[in-house]
Amino acid sequence: MDPAVLPGVNAALNALALVLLLRGRSLARAGHREAHRRVMLAAFAVSTLFLALYVVHKASRGFENTPYGGEGLLRLLYLGILASHVVLAMAVPVLAGVLIALGLRGRIERHRRLARVAWPIWVYVSVTGVVIYVMLYHANPAPVEAAAAESVRPECPHPPRLARMRGEMPFPAGSHSVKCCDSSSLLP
Repeated sequence: MDPAVLPGVNAALNALALVLLLRGRSLARAGHREAHRRVMLAAFAVSTLFLALYVVHKASRGFENTPYGGEGLLRLLYLGILASHVVLAMAVPVLAGVLIALGLRGRIERHRRLARVAWPIWVYVSVTGVVIYVMLYHANPAPVEAAAAESVRPECPHPPRLARMRGEMPFPAGSHSVKCCDSSSLLP
């Protein structure tokens, strides 16, 4: 699989996890325990697949971050969403695992008590995962230097740094030594 498609796949997995979480809760409220169990186990499987593909994507890019080009309040909003997402996302596997164990062991009252805290966290992480994807890959303003490099040297055959860092375009082999571009638009 081409690693460049993984961010979109991961966003879709986050969206699917959200749908499953919402459906699972509605089934629990309606008293359909068996259906609730199946749907929530599916949500856990989807979230687990997301995590595996996220690690594959990061490893394929040398654990390099995708830069966000927004400035001012937009950048603060992005960083706030990202920070809360990362912190809460670390708790989801543990919380989900405990919820599954409690549910499968029939410890329903403890399961319910924990779910009142864990379910909103899991939902928040799924929603913000999609929001972060949209902000990074569809609503990410180009950094000033990348925009300037593009406009100053439109004849340059090398894609701008931001597009390569987003995984939208491959880094051309050997292009780091080509002198036709502003060196700031090339990855080291």
